[in-house]
Amino acid sequence: MVPTGRLAARIATVLLATAAVAHSKILDAQAQLENRQVRVGERTALYVTVSTDSEGQALPWPEVQTGPGLAVVDKNRNESSSEQISIVNFKMERKRTVNVQFVFQLAAAKPGNYAVGPILFQGRNLGSAQISVVDAPQDVRIATMVDRKTIYVGQQIPFTWRLSADRPFEVLKFPDVRTALGSGFYSESPDSQQLRMKVVDENGRKVGRLDLTGSLFPLRTGGQTLPSTSLDYRIVDRSPGVDPMEAMLSGQDPFEAMMGTNRVIQGTANTQPVALQVLPVPAKGRPASFQGGVGTFHMDAKLEKTKLRAGDGTTLTMVLEGTGQPQASGVPVWQAPSGVETYPPQDDWTKVWKDGVLTTRLTRRIVLVPRHAGHLGLDSVRFAWFDPAAAKFRTSALGLGGLSVDPAPVVPGTVDTAALRALGPALSGADRFWILFGKVSAVLWTALLLAGAGFGLWRWIRHRLSREYAQRRALQVLEKRLSLLPETLPAQRQAGELRKILVTGLAVRAGEESRAWTSEEIPAGLVRLLSWSEDEADAVGGFALELMTAEFANEPLPQDGRGRLALLLRRLRPGRAEAKS
Repeated sequence: MVPTGRLAARIATVLLATAAVAHSKILDAQAQLENRQVRVGERTALYVTVSTDSEGQALPWPEVQTGPGLAVVDKNRNESSSEQISIVNFKMERKRTVNVQFVFQLAAAKPGNYAVGPILFQGRNLGSAQISVVDAPQDVRIATMVDRKTIYVGQQIPFTWRLSADRPFEVLKFPDVRTALGSGFYSESPDSQQLRMKVVDENGRKVGRLDLTGSLFPLRTGGQTLPSTSLDYRIVDRSPGVDPMEAMLSGQDPFEAMMGTNRVIQGTANTQPVALQVLPVPAKGRPASFQGGVGTFHMDAKLEKTKLRAGDGTTLTMVLEGTGQPQASGVPVWQAPSGVETYPPQDDWTKVWKDGVLTTRLTRRIVLVPRHAGHLGLDSVRFAWFDPAAAKFRTSALGLGGLSVDPAPVVPGTVDTAALRALGPALSGADRFWILFGKVSAVLWTALLLAGAGFGLWRWIRHRLSREYAQRRALQVLEKRLSLLPETLPAQRQAGELRKILVTGLAVRAGEESRAWTSEEIPAGLVRLLSWSEDEADAVGGFALELMTAEFANEPLPQDGRGRLALLLRRLRPGRAEAKS
């Protein structure tokens, strides 16, 4: 319960306030409407100004009635005062006037003509007015346009984000179109676009138009949605002046009404979400060399020269051009024959936009050095992809013929041992006997001394030249490369470096064909070639998919990605029971 003292104080306060209102003298009261015509969604103000000779804080709020299409959404009050001094009959009189302005914000909800009023203040009727609410024209429009709604995962979707306007406007907030649409997609857009509106003819009238283009590549199957984007804008509308007499009769300033007013219209344009159905790439009929490319592709391959000497080099140049996802559609597959040394490939990626479609071009160069003379046959260059228009897989194989390798030339300055012997002193038969005896003895003693170490040395050399040793050394190099990888790299670039180490590690153990494996093919390959359990193999495939989405879709970096990759590299070492990934 409220204490008796506090209750008495509150009652006294209310009575004093009531008395102040009752004894205050209202000098003047009038109402004025800011605009007589507004648009749907637009606001206008109703001003009620009251002059009194007492404090304005005690004045109550006026009563305002509005039609069904108008609503009072906000209100506030402002107070100012003025003082006038006059001398009458040698007596100074001081007169203080307080002006209180009550501001009602009215929002137009639907078209029609609505009455504002009667406006009542302490029993006084300050009149009423009519407001005409007209339908708001769509001055600014935006839309996201795509040429198809059903696509395959990894297939290119060219899009156009179009901005149209019927009259000049000011942009308050411009969306990052590629980022807004790219959730769940890999996105690309031209480096430079014309960010200037053009005047075009649309349905017989002139409108301004701005088109932003780009391409999206879906990363997940199932139902996907291009989200809605919004553009906040502002238009300054110049209202013409009205007849001064009509303005004066309605309580407005005739001079201001005759000059007209500037009205600011703020709005938001929104695009409709676009629903897409993303289909998976079929598993039936999928070639072994398929690496995930979806679209149209063209491949070319050639040798710099086909006739050379042993120890000289020639360059194999492979060019792959297509509309698939950049750097995620795979590379040409080629295997070097035995007797030919190859250097690491050098890749050059370029992008070209033509008619709104992104085409990626990969130029891969590999230097070949034959070690032996003769004719060497070369494997063909192969590439497989999925054609979404025909809904089937296609394969391209380009033959390279072979290499004609001549023997290496004799190096000038080589000494002829037979000529040197001919220049030596003549030896007697006894000398030749002891020389021969000494050579035989030396050979026997050497054989005896090396007999104990020969077998061990042979086993050591065999071990160093074995495939398992080479694999272990290559994996150790990858582990060192992982430990030296800076942790300050951006997440997208760090995911790319981790994925390269993972792909190289699998190629060391499973062969170069594993570079063409997709994340779905990795588990089956590890089970088939390395006899791994299905759980271990599935974990590696899932880890590869996480790295790929982090690199190309800006997804978060896999948790403890470095530690998982380090365990996997140790697990790949041949001939050892390492910790499982």
